[in-house]
Amino acid sequence: MTEKQQISPAQIRAARALLDWSPEDLAERVGVSAMTLADFETVRRPADDRVVARIRRALEAGGVAFIDDPHGGPGVRLRDDRPASDQTATIPLESLNAENDE
Repeated sequence: MTEKQQISPAQIRAARALLDWSPEDLAERVGVSAMTLADFETVRRPADDRVVARIRRALEAGGVAFIDDPHGGPGVRLRDDRPASDQTATIPLESLNAENDE
């Protein structure tokens, strides 16, 4: 696997959570079965390098950036430049209350 493709199952789960994508959402975007994705995310079996590359591209297209910090370890974050249609509305921390719970 090339360095760019090295992403962990935990990073994939975290990226899906940031994008609010279900496993089925990601599997559909990647073109694999939900079972194949679930097996990789739960480390039941390794994913093919080509599948990992497609997973990474789909998540990056959705607005995720993969982080490989030598001091903090691997992670994920949302990019600031993701399409406006993919950005969810946010509520400032100081404005959170029971009235704006979903």
